[in-house]
Amino acid sequence: MRLQGNHRGGAAEGRPGDRRRAVHLELGTLNVELPSLGRQVFLTAKSAKNAKENIESLKDKISSLRSLRSLRLKTRCRSAKRGRAFTLVELVVSMITLSILMVAVSAAIVLASRAMPGAGENPSSAALQAANAADRIAAELESAVFIIEHSQSTIAFTVADRNGDGLSERIRYAWSAAPGDPLTRQYNGGSVTALVDNVQQFVLVPEIRSVTEAYPGTGVEDAFDSLLVNNDSGSGLSDLDVKSDRWPGQHFAMNLPGASMGWRPTRIRFMVRKASSSSSSSVQLQPAGLDPFLKPTPAVLQSQVMDGGTLPTSYEWREFSFGGLDRVAPANATCLVLKHLSGTASATVQANAGSGLLTSSNQGLTWAYNSTKSLRCQLYGKVTQPGPTQYAVTQYLLGLRIALKAAAVGREVETSVQTLNQPPLLVGLWEADFSTDPTRLDVNGDGAGDWGVHGGGPMDMATVSGGVWHTSGAALDTSPVCDFARLTIAEVRMRGTLADASAVFTINANRSGSVCVPLTAALQLRPWGTQTLTVSRKKSDATTESLIAVRGLPAGFCDVRLLIDPVLNSVSVTVNGSLIGTYGYGAPATTTSDRFATLYATGGTAEFDSVRIRVLEPQP
Repeated sequence: MRLQGNHRGGAAEGRPGDRRRAVHLELGTLNVELPSLGRQVFLTAKSAKNAKENIESLKDKISSLRSLRSLRLKTRCRSAKRGRAFTLVELVVSMITLSILMVAVSAAIVLASRAMPGAGENPSSAALQAANAADRIAAELESAVFIIEHSQSTIAFTVADRNGDGLSERIRYAWSAAPGDPLTRQYNGGSVTALVDNVQQFVLVPEIRSVTEAYPGTGVEDAFDSLLVNNDSGSGLSDLDVKSDRWPGQHFAMNLPGASMGWRPTRIRFMVRKASSSSSSSVQLQPAGLDPFLKPTPAVLQSQVMDGGTLPTSYEWREFSFGGLDRVAPANATCLVLKHLSGTASATVQANAGSGLLTSSNQGLTWAYNSTKSLRCQLYGKVTQPGPTQYAVTQYLLGLRIALKAAAVGREVETSVQTLNQPPLLVGLWEADFSTDPTRLDVNGDGAGDWGVHGGGPMDMATVSGGVWHTSGAALDTSPVCDFARLTIAEVRMRGTLADASAVFTINANRSGSVCVPLTAALQLRPWGTQTLTVSRKKSDATTESLIAVRGLPAGFCDVRLLIDPVLNSVSVTVNGSLIGTYGYGAPATTTSDRFATLYATGGTAEFDSVRIRVLEPQP
C-alpha cells in the first residue's frame, strides 16, 4: 500500500522548495512504502489532517500484523513439539543402515592403515637400525687380529681378549643372501642371534693387500749323474798305504751351481793298487763335519768292501757305486774314508797336489786335514735343480665397505672401516709360545683349545718352563681337525737336547678322502754336537722317503719353516732363514684318519720354543 502527499504551505511556513518524502515500513514480507508519485500533490490543511489520521490508522494495522505473525510462529513451535515418534520399523531400518555405514568406514580405515608403514617398516626406523648394525660391525672389525672366514655376505674374525681369560674372542656376522632373512651375529661359538630382521641386502666389499712370496719351484733331479769333484791332478804324486794305524780319506767340498737345491752321491773313483795278497778294506762314504779340520762324522752313509787280493799291482782307477743315498743340502760336504779291515796293508792309494786329504792314526777317532794334498779321486752325483718359480700369496685385510638395507621400504646405508692390525685372511691358525699351558690357548676363538695332549689327558705343566716345552714322550696335536689341503705355512723353533734325540714336527697334509701325505721335519742332535734336519714324506703306509737332509746345524734352537703347496704337491724348506729348496712329495697315498699336526720327541728329550701354523685363504 502506498500513501504519498506533498504539502505546500504559505509564507509563514516558508517554502524552501519542493520536498519529497518517502516512508518505508518493513515487517517480514510486509512492506509499506510512501514513495513520491513522481508528480506534485498539493494538500490543504484539512487534507493533511486526514492524511495524518490515515497514517496513524495504518500504524495500528501494522502492529496488529506483527502480533499475528508472532502468534503463528509460536503455534508452529508447539505443533512441532507435539509431533509423533519413530516407529519400530523405522528404527530397525535406521540401525541397519548405520551398521552398513560403520562397516564400510571400518574397512576403509583398515585398508588405509595397511597401506601405511608399520613400526618395523618405517623407512626412517629401518635405516637407523641398519646404520646401527653397520657401525657395530665396523667397530668390532677395526681391532680384528685375523680373518677366519669371509665372503660377500659373511665375515668371521678374532679380536684380542675382552673378558680377562687370556683367550681371543671370535665374532661372526652372516646373512643367507635370501631377502627377508635376518643378519645374524655369533660370539665365541655361542648362540646365533638376529642383529637385524628382514634384511634385503648385505654386501661386504673388502680392501685387500696381497703379499706375494716367490720361491724356487719344485726341484728336478738330474736324470744322469755327473762329475762333481775332480781331483785328477798328475802333479805331486805320492803313495799312501791303508793300514790299521793309517786310514786315509778325502773331504769333498761341494761347489754346485748357485741355484741347486741339493745333491746325492752316486759313485766314486780313485787310483789304487795291491798292497798284499790277503787283505781287505772298507770303502765308506761318511758325512763331513763342520769343525775346523772338516773331519768325517762317525755316521756311515754307505760302505763297500774292497778285496785287496783282486787289486792290480800298478795303479788303476777303481769305481764304487752307491745307490739310494739321501739328497743333502747343496752346502753339505761328504768324506770318503778307506777303513783298514785285514792284512798288514790292505791297499795303496795315490795322493796328489790339492787339498782335503784326511788321515787318521787312531782308526778314525781323530783326523788330520791336509790343505796341500788330496787323494787322486773323482766324485759323481746327481744334482737337483729348481723348477719354474712358484708363488705363495698371503692376503691382508686393510679395510671393508659395508652396505646394508633393512626392510623393503628402508634405504640402503653404507659405511667403511680401516683395520688397525691388517689381519691376514686365514682358514686356520695354531700357535703357541709355551709361556702358558698350550692346551688352554684358543687363538681362533672357537671355544676349544688349539692344542691337545696326544691320546688325551691334561698337560703336564712341569714340562713347561721359561717359555720352552721340554718333552721326552708326550705329544701335542692341533685342534680342531684340519685337512691341510690349502697353502700351509708351518714355522717351528725346536732342538734335540740329548745325543741322537730328535725334536719332530709332523703334519698330515693334502688330505684327499681317506689318504693324505704325512710330512715330517725331524731335528736330530748328533753325538759330535751338531744337528741334522731331515724332511721326509711317507710314500705309503710302509715306506718313508727323505726329501732333504740338512747337516751340520748348530746345537741350539733352529728355526724350521715349511711352505706346503697341496696344489703342486711340494714343500719348500727354510732353515734359520736360509732357503734350502723346494721338493715334490707326490700324490697322497697314505691311509690314516689323523687330521692334525703333531709336536713330539724321539730317541730322548727335545725342546720346543714356539710353533705357528697358518692355512692361507686362497685368492678369489
